[in-house]
Amino acid sequence: MMRSLAAIAALAASVSASAGELDGKGIACLYYWQTYGTYWYRFDENEVTEFHLKSVEATRRVEGTLISTEKYEIEEDALGEYEVRPTEIVWADYAYLDRATLELQFRDSRNHVGSRAECSVTDWEGLERSMESSRAHYQNSIDEELNEKIKNRKI
Repeated sequence: MMRSLAAIAALAASVSASAGELDGKGIACLYYWQTYGTYWYRFDENEVTEFHLKSVEATRRVEGTLISTEKYEIEEDALGEYEVRPTEIVWADYAYLDRATLELQFRDSRNHVGSRAECSVTDWEGLERSMESSRAHYQNSIDEELNEKIKNRKI
């Protein structure tokens, strides 16, 4: 009985020692089914935060006229604590990151995989650069399309 209590205590100590081991890191994950392709995840203080691009309605003044257009922003969602396991990292009870392949899977309550993404590891600065680069890419394409319409007087 004492040995099993000692084993449980040792296991609990090893799990709590791994809590927070990803702090300061981030992952960029490419989804093939998403409009904006990449989602980013930041690990900090044993919690995961998701970042993704969001298109919002915006207006732009052109020659005194307000024109409706789009603007891309980076939206942030707190997803709660993460758990480090020997072969995977789990958060939000449905996100499973394979530690060897860096494949992120979203699973339902019956453990069926609904979607997958290929991820790469970076630090926070790399994560921020990647997010801003992607936001600027999508925003530039919208701006170029609007500028072409203005140039050709289609607006």
